[in-house]
Amino acid sequence: MENRKIGAFIAERRKESGLTQQALADRLGLTNKAVSKWETGDGLPDITILPALAENLGVTVDELLAGERRPKTPEVGEQTRKYLEDRAHRRQVVGLLAVAVVGACGGLLRTSEWLYWVMLIVSIAGYIGVHVYFPGKEPLRRRVLFGALWGAGMKGLPFVALYTSWMRGQIADGSTPKAVIKDLVIDWYEWTGRSFELGEINQRTTQIMDLITTYYRLLLVVAWILTMLLGMLLAFLSWKVQHKKSPKIVSKN
Repeated sequence: MENRKIGAFIAERRKESGLTQQALADRLGLTNKAVSKWETGDGLPDITILPALAENLGVTVDELLAGERRPKTPEVGEQTRKYLEDRAHRRQVVGLLAVAVVGACGGLLRTSEWLYWVMLIVSIAGYIGVHVYFPGKEPLRRRVLFGALWGAGMKGLPFVALYTSWMRGQIADGSTPKAVIKDLVIDWYEWTGRSFELGEINQRTTQIMDLITTYYRLLLVVAWILTMLLGMLLAFLSWKVQHKKSPKIVSKN
């Protein structure tokens, strides 16, 4: 009897919120069959789903378990409003910090390579944390879209870091990519027994450098796409962790 009362209350609040069973299920990371079972009284939500379910339905957990609305005092309403505002503020702060760390990574490439990687890992951890510990009620596709934007903001920084590390090693050895290519061109002319002039060597070197620059820019585009995919993957995983299944409430009929 209690299950049916709770189920009817869930169905009523869902309809008043303008949600379909599928839409509510998407927000909770479940199937519409699970929502249907709740509303028909054939089962109850998981314990860990209750806070998110109550938030989506615009009620408290106590009201959800009671299967009916309860009168709220102004103090309780104000506390609830402050709690929601505080949680939203914390989510924004952590999100901005994660983005700031990503931005700082680019500047660290010129100073310390190992510090860059540490900051990059911290940024990824912060990105996951902001969704797991300060969860919202957005559906999976919106979370993945946000992840893609976050990844795009990284602009392929991990791959740029590898190239920068190689460049730093070349400069430490007293050489530059252009100097290395020029030496290779001279070696090739000598190996083939062809005569050459300095102007011709410089011209060939410039042509090869232009070709390498073109490929490098293409590599950056590929790196940018890969980091977008990384952001989408992290978004998907964080959403799954947030909505992972847990033992269900056992009701006695």
